[in-house]
Order: sequence, then structure tokens, then C-alpha cells
Amino acid sequence: MSNTRLLPRLTTLSLVLLLTGCLGPTLPAEDEADIEVFQAEMVTEIEGYTSAARIWAISGRLRVEADSGRAFSAMIADYPSGRAWALSPGRGVYQEFPIGSLNDRVPHFFNPRLRVEKKETGRELLEGRPAIRYEATLEIPGGRSWRGTLWEAEDLPGCPLQWRDGTQAIGARWNNSRITKVSAELLGLPRGYTEQKPLTEARALPRNP
Repeated sequence: MSNTRLLPRLTTLSLVLLLTGCLGPTLPAEDEADIEVFQAEMVTEIEGYTSAARIWAISGRLRVEADSGRAFSAMIADYPSGRAWALSPGRGVYQEFPIGSLNDRVPHFFNPRLRVEKKETGRELLEGRPAIRYEATLEIPGGRSWRGTLWEAEDLPGCPLQWRDGTQAIGARWNNSRITKVSAELLGLPRGYTEQKPLTEARALPRNP
């Protein structure tokens, strides 16, 4: 088994994950218009229930958008600060929550505190994409741990392609995953949004970060 990094070294950002944190900033300087991010359509399966969302991520920062029909249909998680924001694009408001309020039945792969130990067990095609299969143990020091099977695409080493926990009842796929450029503003609170105090956390938060 070996400790592994969860994002590759990219050309414009050092997105290398260490066991104790991230080398370099989670966001670029304000005058940098575009950044390179991991982008995918994330499909989550929890005990027979399936949900889908679009994600954009760098080490320590994650944006999730879901076609849920809810007013708060997007979320930004900032792992180093321990904060998350649910966004209501139609109303121009946000609600702030602690990261600990988020669903953690699927590991948060873009949290720089996440430790991963993995052992290669085979290679196969996942929906036509060459992938490496690992038996993996994941842990947040002093917090939650997970054991299961992790697949990574051969062309995106270190990035999750599929996860299945040891009971096979919980899993996730990152379909059409790729490295792409987006505006740095996509991973920050939108300008002009105002804070709204939540009535309850459960009503505001997307459930699958």
C-alpha cells in the first residue's frame, strides 16, 4: 500500500495534495481570469437512490450544481476554511454552513486533509475508458474513514473515476471527467449575492457534495 495524491500536477496551478494539506493556494490571484479544474458529471448511488450533479474542483475548493428544482441548487465548499455556501442563483442569495453539515457517506475526494492508501488490484475498461482499480482506505485524520474500491482513469492519474464502498450499497461515478479551464469566479461566492440566514440546514444544502 502507498499514500497517494488525489490530483495531478497541472500546468498553471500546483494542485498537488499532500497528506497534511495543499501546496500553493486553493484559488489563484484575483487578476487571473482562468484556472484549470477537474470537471465531471457526478452520479451518486446511496442504498438504491441515485442523484446527479455537475462538479468543478481544485484542491480544497469544490463547486456542485444540481438540477434539483430547489431554490438552492448550487453549493461551494471551501475545505481549508471549514465553510460551505448554498447558492440560490434565481434569488441572488447564499446561506453559509460548516463543512461538517455536508453528507459524507461518499468521501470528499477534494478535501486536502483526506489521506488515501491504495493497492492496485487490476486494470479494466469503465464505459470504454482504461482504468486502474484499487483497494483503498481513506481517512480524515481525527474524523471519518472509508474502505472500498477506487478506480482512476489512466489518462487522469490521481483523480477519482469511480468509488464503491465495502458494502456495495454506496458509490459514485465521475462521468466525462476531464481537466478544463474555467473562470476563477466559478469557485468563489458570486459578486452581488447577499447572505440569507437559513431556516434549517437540511432544506438548504445539496445532499451530495
